[in-house]
Amino acid sequence: MAGAERQIEMQAAAPFLLSAASGPPDLTRRFRGGVLELVYPTAGGTTYARVWQLPDGAVRCRLEGPDTVAAADRLRELLWLDLDHRPFLSLAEHDELLRPLRHRLAGMRPVRLGTPHHALVRGVAGQLVRWSDAQRIERRILYRAVPDEAAGGLRLPPGRAEMGRLSPAMLERAGLSPDRAVALAKASAVDWPSMEGETTARIAARVRSFRGLGPWTASSLLLHGFGRLDYGLAGDLGLIRIATRLQGSPATVEDTQRLLEGYGPWQGLASVWLLQHPLAARHPAPGADRIAVKVRH
Repeated sequence: MAGAERQIEMQAAAPFLLSAASGPPDLTRRFRGGVLELVYPTAGGTTYARVWQLPDGAVRCRLEGPDTVAAADRLRELLWLDLDHRPFLSLAEHDELLRPLRHRLAGMRPVRLGTPHHALVRGVAGQLVRWSDAQRIERRILYRAVPDEAAGGLRLPPGRAEMGRLSPAMLERAGLSPDRAVALAKASAVDWPSMEGETTARIAARVRSFRGLGPWTASSLLLHGFGRLDYGLAGDLGLIRIATRLQGSPATVEDTQRLLEGYGPWQGLASVWLLQHPLAARHPAPGADRIAVKVRH
């Protein structure tokens, strides 16, 4: 990759743990040996970054690309280093569901993907399917959209042009149902980055204007693509399990929305935390039922 190389050190505004904020590996990033590697676009061009955390909590990174200043700014956004979520941590101390997770997840951040279109792909691929199946579908789509590696064996997150190469038939062969393949193809034609300044409600409504795309896809795009914390992962299977166990009857997407509404502007972060809760597991750990009874009453 042509361009300059720069090493810098950054500080987070609040508790931050790189291993908990890196997210699962995909074709655009991986975390191994304590080092996060990722490729992402900036206005100046493609950047390849290697990031690690020092024992004192500082974050050090090595950037390679044509504009390392823009790359450093964008990396702070992708890692949420400027997020001061201490008010949320205080809220968690007094919340029955979040309190058991407070110390383990204090440094966790939602995954921020390199482009809104990548977040859209993740949202459509993950609609009411197991995470392992969603990962396979997402990888196949990204392989087709971005066939060439950028650096470090990683691919650049897809944008509008890259997703425009894929027909509904190609998306269907990647593992999507026919209806979802059509929906993703149509939604991918939208210039999502141009909506950065729009309200959360307007972006969510734009997503849901496509037949077959609902709250889960909207939440994935808003949280992972735009970095909006005021819109949680409503409809996630893990949250449906939590709501079901709390109310003692099968839960709906609307039930998960009501569950998250109590967290106000922190719904996105709360939803990511709650997916780590014992009640979110397919087979809850012993004692989880007692948690449900305590919270429900």
